[in-house]
Amino acid sequence: MQGKSPLHLAAEKGHYDTVSALLRAGANMHIQDKWERTPLHLTAEKGRCKTVSVLLTAGADVNAQDGQQKTPLHLAAENCHPEAISALLAAGADVNAMDNKVL
Repeated sequence: MQGKSPLHLAAEKGHYDTVSALLRAGANMHIQDKWERTPLHLTAEKGRCKTVSVLLTAGADVNAQDGQQKTPLHLAAENCHPEAISALLAAGADVNAMDNKVL
C-alpha cells in the first residue's frame, strides 16, 4: 500500500464520491504518503479532474510539495493533463515552483 491512506487510494483512482464521503467523515486531506505526496498530488498526476476539484474546494494545499519538492502542478504537467493543470492554475498554483531535480 506504500503508506497510503484510504483518501490517497480513492483520490488516485478518481473516485470523487468516495473522496467527498471521506472528507465529510473527517479524513485529513493534507496527509502524506511515504513519498510525502498528498491525495491532491496523486489525483493531479492521474489527471482526475473531478477529484482535483473536490479536493481543492475542500481546501487542499494547491502548492504542497512532495519529497522531491514537486507540487501537484508539476505532476499534472509531467503527465500532460491539461484539464487538471487548468483547475490547479485557477486555484492559485505557483507556476514558478521548482522541484529539487538537478540537471
